Amino acid sequence: MKFNVFSEEWWLDAVSINGEWGREDIFENGKLVASFPWYLKKKIGFKYLCMPPMTQSLGPYIDHPNNVKYAQKLSREKYLVNELIDKLPYFDHFEQAFSVELTNWLPFYWRGFSQTTLYTYRLSNIRNQENLWKGLQTKIRTDIRKAKKIGVNIEISDDIENFIELNSKTFLNKGLKNPYSNELIKRIYYASIKNNSGALFLAKGLDGETHAGIFLIWNKYCSYYLLGAGDQNLRNSGATSLTIWEGIKYVSQFTDIFDFEGSMNPSIESFFRGFGAYQVPYHFVKRTNSKILSLFKSTKSIFK
Repeated sequence: MKFNVFSEEWWLDAVSINGEWGREDIFENGKLVASFPWYLKKKIGFKYLCMPPMTQSLGPYIDHPNNVKYAQKLSREKYLVNELIDKLPYFDHFEQAFSVELTNWLPFYWRGFSQTTLYTYRLSNIRNQENLWKGLQTKIRTDIRKAKKIGVNIEISDDIENFIELNSKTFLNKGLKNPYSNELIKRIYYASIKNNSGALFLAKGLDGETHAGIFLIWNKYCSYYLLGAGDQNLRNSGATSLTIWEGIKYVSQFTDIFDFEGSMNPSIESFFRGFGAYQVPYHFVKRTNSKILSLFKSTKSIFK
């Protein structure tokens, strides 16, 4: 079963601060053929099956036999998805972003769920760094060369406090509050290091000042850009582009795919696209069972 990193136990343990997680599995002849991770949170008396913090996607996983015909594949997906839905714990509201590998959400539609299409950006075949470099837009290549020329150095660091401070300043400079607590970031960081599934990259100038940083996580199937930060006063150094470039090269020893985790934000989307990444859709699916909650939703959102 090809779970993405957000469905692995170490990740779900780390992010389940204000809720609990579980997984519904289906076996055939002793082999795991379908799985549906979930995260349960209670709020003002309602039960939500929703997304854990800092989690890109969960969603059901279906393992098909080799050489299965397409019509049989769809029929099998319909059966297994219905079985998984029936096994879920009771919920008043469900909302979950599915893994990009799940392209068929039709069985959920037939069960009364609604869907929104979201997008992420991915690079494949990242071990071929020559082609990867050719795929970069001119501005990204220029930034990388500029950062190197002025002596910016990328290091793998364990200074999570430095990164958190820089990350918080990034939000502050945009007039925003950091949506993630320091505790949560630290829990994820230390769990990823313990499980050999994460690394922190800091870009430092010749004077030792930190220009930018990124936090990457991975498993053998895919690597992910989880968090990034940059010094507003040093944003023209090209350090952010260099940090991402070196990070991608580093994780290529573990996997051949790099996922930028979105974004739906126009300025961030264009920046990620500059690395030659291709657009990948994935499904955000939801359903509200509670009539009271449905009525309340129509007047006030309580899902933030």
